[in-house]
Amino acid sequence: MHRFFYLALVILSIGLVPPARAQKLVCPKASADPEKNKVEARRYYNMGGVYFNMNDFEKSAESFLCVLTLVPYSLMARYQLARSYDKMGKYELARQHYKWVSLDPSEEAKTLHEEVKKRLDELKGLPDKTPVATDPESLIHEEAKKKAEAARLAQEKAERDEQVRRDLEARQKREAELAAKKKLEEEALQRERERLAKEKAGKNVPPLVHAEVPLMSRWWFWTGIAATAAFTITATFTGLRVLDLNDKWDHYNRDGDREDLLRYRTYTDLALGGALVSAGALAFTIWQTSKPSTRSSIRTTDRFRLLPSCGPGACGLTFSWDF
Repeated sequence: MHRFFYLALVILSIGLVPPARAQKLVCPKASADPEKNKVEARRYYNMGGVYFNMNDFEKSAESFLCVLTLVPYSLMARYQLARSYDKMGKYELARQHYKWVSLDPSEEAKTLHEEVKKRLDELKGLPDKTPVATDPESLIHEEAKKKAEAARLAQEKAERDEQVRRDLEARQKREAELAAKKKLEEEALQRERERLAKEKAGKNVPPLVHAEVPLMSRWWFWTGIAATAAFTITATFTGLRVLDLNDKWDHYNRDGDREDLLRYRTYTDLALGGALVSAGALAFTIWQTSKPSTRSSIRTTDRFRLLPSCGPGACGLTFSWDF
């Protein structure tokens, strides 16, 4: 009885409300009581069947969506929803729900698998139908949609054109910067070539790089090393001798030991002084040799020299200056 009452109510409401002003169905929210949800879902399911039989597929789709809102696992409601979308020409939505049914492993779904797969093959790649507006309100709405779409496309085109313009300006700016940088590099290279040409021609142009002679190939380097080593060995030998003679003087207190002690002490002082002077002269000469001249292309070490030297009687420093 309740079912017939609901059907009569639906038919009456459809007859009283004009199709152009039919309101969208309002689905109730699912409650915490599953049985209550099932009762409500059954009512909307029957309502969807009535709308489907009356070829009002939009209302039938809304009804079956209400069923799925209340009972999401209802297979038949999803199948009927797919059929409603199929009849409306909304093939993309129909394919989605048909696929849902085809993937359901339940026994109820297996009875529909063959039919659903066949329909999916027929709908494969089929675009949605464009609804045809017939009433003035729909035509106005469609015209407004077309104008809005045209404005959107125009705006997108303007944005793309602006982006292309900005990209072109940025590329031209980068190319100009690269051209200016290349020009500066070419000018610097040309100046370097001119400088090298002048240097090669014998003009007084300071060279960029001085040819360095290896330090260990200079004769004075090894002379200084040998002098420093000789003085150091001599100072070590005489120092040990001084220690030995000092012990003898303290122990025996002989005059001969005292004279030898004083003599070797003098030798030790002279040897230490010679070692220090030789090492200092060698270090100074190395420092001067490694320091390039800032006034001309002639190196400082080519103008004056300070070298250690030793003779038969004594050792000293030899200083020479070219001017």
